[in-house]
Amino acid sequence: MENALRVRRRAQTAREIHVAALELCQEHGLDAVTTEAISSRAGISLRTFFNYFPNKEAAIVHRPPDFPEAAAKEFAEGNGSLLEDMRGLLVAHLTQIDQNRKAGLLIQALLRDNPGLKNAHEASMRGLISELATILATRLGPDKDHLGDILAVVVICAIKKALDSWLVEEDRLLADSIDEILVNLQQLGLVLQ
Repeated sequence: MENALRVRRRAQTAREIHVAALELCQEHGLDAVTTEAISSRAGISLRTFFNYFPNKEAAIVHRPPDFPEAAAKEFAEGNGSLLEDMRGLLVAHLTQIDQNRKAGLLIQALLRDNPGLKNAHEASMRGLISELATILATRLGPDKDHLGDILAVVVICAIKKALDSWLVEEDRLLADSIDEILVNLQQLGLVLQ
């Protein structure tokens, strides 16, 4: 119980730092934002900032949340179709994502306009791909773990495409993205046959 509380508090602090970084970028532009300013806005010490993020760029792009442990375990142990079992994993993952369209659009604009942020974003995505590849390897077994690596990249790309659509379509719900992801994965499978 105490460990779960600590994990939630740590995630909340990381989100607060991320929001502070985004607010400062919006107010002053990326180049004017410093780790000191982010720390001050978030109400934390500079040392605490560096316990969470290595630099301002990482705080701005903020790695997406991990796949929830219970959902990952359920998926890894699933017996149904890989695609249908993935629905539960994607629902659990995407419901954790901050559903603040305005923040998402700001991050998208910052990534587009600041090539230096792309490295931090790509590093965060590599971490998420690696995590998903591990989950998939557990499900597929050791003789097919290389397929898990490939599938993880494809799934993360499908998630990114669905999130990009969600950001620009104001009346769209993030939950609708899950169906889009699964349909795209299914169609990709058909194309490859």
